[in-house]
Amino acid sequence: MKYLTRDAARLFLNSSRNAYLFGLISWSQLMDRFVALRGMCSPANPAGITAGRILQIEEWENGDEWQYEGESPSNRTHDENKPSSFGSTLDYFSDEDEDGAFLCFFAGTHTGLSNWEFHQYDDDFFPSIPHGHWNGRKQPKLDPYQGWVYQGSKQQRREPKKNIITLWNDRQFRQFTQVAIDYYLTHHPNYDGWRVPNPRHLPRRR
Repeated sequence: MKYLTRDAARLFLNSSRNAYLFGLISWSQLMDRFVALRGMCSPANPAGITAGRILQIEEWENGDEWQYEGESPSNRTHDENKPSSFGSTLDYFSDEDEDGAFLCFFAGTHTGLSNWEFHQYDDDFFPSIPHGHWNGRKQPKLDPYQGWVYQGSKQQRREPKKNIITLWNDRQFRQFTQVAIDYYLTHHPNYDGWRVPNPRHLPRRR
């Protein structure tokens, strides 16, 4: 059977994301598009992998995954559980400008924070922008600026300082964070909870 080409899948992914950001479709419609996209992509297609990861993070399964004649779900696999590593921690395409091209950041094992996932277009401001989700779940959350881990509004523990420093030394995480902050500044202009006068001023490298 024929799958979408990488270019077609990338276009579908980006157009769906933009349609949601501009208010043209709802969140549930966006998730349904990702279900369809995952079904139309080969297991190695980056757009399909990205869609699958987002669906896993959001725990979205509506039972309507597309199937093709003569094909069963068990015949297809998706590389969703592949351990992250430096150089493949971001969902972007090699022929695309990195700015604004990815949705989630999967911290590499070199940071010591590989269980934390960061969502670039998250409208939740607590505990920070951006913040991490433990294995993609809603709780607990990580404040990457101060290292505190929260369950609800309560501080549970703190990640080692060396791990936080390594995370902020990661060029890709810094680029990811700039896009996340710009998104929040644009879509939530009245938010006044920034910790510094210029929220685009990131922690310095060490």
